[in-house]
Amino acid sequence: MTFTATSATTGIDDAVETQWTDSTFIEHGERYNFAYTLRDEVVFENGMQSIYHYRDVTYDVAGHMRDWTLLNVDGMASGAHSVQFAVTGTLDATQMSRLVDGGDLSFQVFLSLGGSYAPGTVPEYPDLVQPPAPPVFADTSSGTPVDLSVSAYYDPEQLHYIANVHQTFTAPRDLAAYDHSYLIYANEELLSDQAAFMIHGPGYDAGTRNLGYSEFLGIDVLPVPEPGTWMMLVAGAGVLAAWRRSR
Repeated sequence: MTFTATSATTGIDDAVETQWTDSTFIEHGERYNFAYTLRDEVVFENGMQSIYHYRDVTYDVAGHMRDWTLLNVDGMASGAHSVQFAVTGTLDATQMSRLVDGGDLSFQVFLSLGGSYAPGTVPEYPDLVQPPAPPVFADTSSGTPVDLSVSAYYDPEQLHYIANVHQTFTAPRDLAAYDHSYLIYANEELLSDQAAFMIHGPGYDAGTRNLGYSEFLGIDVLPVPEPGTWMMLVAGAGVLAAWRRSR
């Protein structure tokens, strides 16, 4: 499925939009047929020789492909602010036979808003602080906003926060065109600097693939002799060879 996402903001200065679109293989089931290979990488730097040890792991696993698009909005919020995301998707009729969903098409949406925040104080206890209310996330696709459940994390030391939503929904299998819209609203205590929207489309091209990853096992660091030291070693070896010949 081909997606196109757009955004609109209020209360965010110098908003910059960046979008990525790609496909990802999603694993399901157990991994099997594991194979392992040890590998070293040698790096010379600042008179030292560093030997990095790795183990490369490959395996077989069943899964399917999913198309996705990610839209980031960077900027600096001033006062109450909001971000609206809209996404459209199209599915070519010739792609229907490649879909893996047995019934309706499944979609996954991820929304997030993050930045710094201004903590408030607890009345009568000025040494205690409390974080502001999290932003509001809503699905506005039907024209009537539907509130979404939000997960929010506040870091009281760095005064940084991140709030996000994960939504899963389905659409009819004979869908040819898809469109959804979302709203994120935050009050003036949240000094947001980045919002993001991501959507994964329905699965297709099911099959088995051979995948892998690398594990870092450790590092050995050895001193490398200076050029003058090498010359002394070579000269010493020559003197020793000449002395042996003379005997």
